[in-house]
Amino acid sequence: MENFSVPTFCSECKVQLKRQVLNSNVFYYCRNCGRMSSEVCFPGGKA
Repeated sequence: MENFSVPTFCSECKVQLKRQVLNSNVFYYCRNCGRMSSEVCFPGGKA
């Protein structure tokens, strides 16, 4: 798996997302509003 350092921001509140690894899945969540996205949703994400 490849790491990329592109800052990801919440589409709702524009706060930088926190990276969370669960098993072999990578998710990003917003500490402000709680929205969660998978790494595959972002450019450069692995399917």
